[in-house]
Amino acid sequence: MDNSIKSIVINGADVLGWTAATALARGLQGTGIQITLVGVSETPDEILCCTPLIQDYLRNLGFDLSYLQQTHGMLPSLGWLVELDRKNFPISFDTYLPAFNGYELHQVVNWLKADKMADYSLASQLITANAFVAPNQQVGDLRSSYELGMVFDSQKLMSFMQGAAKQLGVKHINSDLEFAQFHCNTGELDCIVLQNEQKLKADLFIDNSGSTKQLSKFTQPEQAYISCVGAIDSVMKSVVTNSDKTEVYNRLQNAPAGWIETTSINNKRYYSYYYNSKEIRDSIARETFTSLLAANKPPAIKVEKVKLGYNQAFWSNNLISIGKSAGHLVTSGVDQFTLSCRMLTRLLEYFPNKSNRDMVAAEFNRLTNKDFSEAKDLSDLCLLLFNLADAAEVSNRLSHIIELFTTHGRFDEQINPLMPRQYWINLLCNAVEQFGYNPVLNGYTQETGLVFLEKINSQINRILQR
Repeated sequence: MDNSIKSIVINGADVLGWTAATALARGLQGTGIQITLVGVSETPDEILCCTPLIQDYLRNLGFDLSYLQQTHGMLPSLGWLVELDRKNFPISFDTYLPAFNGYELHQVVNWLKADKMADYSLASQLITANAFVAPNQQVGDLRSSYELGMVFDSQKLMSFMQGAAKQLGVKHINSDLEFAQFHCNTGELDCIVLQNEQKLKADLFIDNSGSTKQLSKFTQPEQAYISCVGAIDSVMKSVVTNSDKTEVYNRLQNAPAGWIETTSINNKRYYSYYYNSKEIRDSIARETFTSLLAANKPPAIKVEKVKLGYNQAFWSNNLISIGKSAGHLVTSGVDQFTLSCRMLTRLLEYFPNKSNRDMVAAEFNRLTNKDFSEAKDLSDLCLLLFNLADAAEVSNRLSHIIELFTTHGRFDEQINPLMPRQYWINLLCNAVEQFGYNPVLNGYTQETGLVFLEKINSQINRILQR
């Protein structure tokens, strides 16, 4: 990218569009680059569930997480509770050992012939107990601090981002896209024309138009599309007001031809029913969904047709696709919001770079494709867990990890998305130095190793009692 970029236009003024505008305006302060956001602002009553990576993203933008938690509907999340065959499988966001989601620990505990791995994971115990406030302390040999995911009320987050963007000088044009003009020789996007007949040119365009892909559909080759392994093609969504206690996790449970995901925040519960409409008719799916909601009055139900997967051409010429314009994956923990924030962070890193734009775009696509492929593995795992996909179709990486887990009859391990394996190895080494947690290096026998695990379990119980 060179210094010729003086203007950026973002198409799509939803919560992600406003977040993108805020991030770019904050990151490019002092450069003279004008950020323009176009589109009628939409404020749907939806929920955003994000992995722990979102915390670093918001901190880097200079936002006070405590303030967002107190005033803008942001709550911590520990992970997922998957319900399979009337059994619960906690899947946590642990990033410190004893961790429930590093398969190094899985191997150690299996070597020790311990039966209940969840006993040795603080986050998994917190999920099971629905303990809303996660402790941040160290008790004896157990480091009990770990990264939390975040759940956002999209309306409150959007309101916050709108205020921040306007303070940073973002220009908003409250009109939707009418059509786009591309250069016939270079294939670059020349300008866009809005429904109010305003014509806009820019050096860089960002398409956040959702699954309609108003701009990116012209630049994303079909052969670059990567599909998820299952046949999910529809999602029903609804919101029910309730007075139940907010849960610290997302609940995933079996449903005909799919599964239902439930997330609660404050006094609302958000439901999403992912299913295959070729196996169950929409009308029957609606009946199933409505019966689960158990609301006092029939709630509004939104139905959306989806194509699960992503296109590898995230950055093509002078157009970048984010959100559902880039792809649609089914697990909310690694949703389009988290992945798009990763893309925006990466984009900001390239702005001081004076390298050839095509080279920068190629590297951007390579790294973003890695993020999406790992997130797709988690989506594929959900499809496999609910018997909605063929194991033969999954990636070699996912197939290898599944083989490791199923060898011991378990699926209750988290394949942590967007987290390189070396990171887990470093954490394991850190734990060894601090806690002596390595039965092999310290010469533990199975008997003395089990005593050590029981000590960890005892410390977890002491924390839970507090």
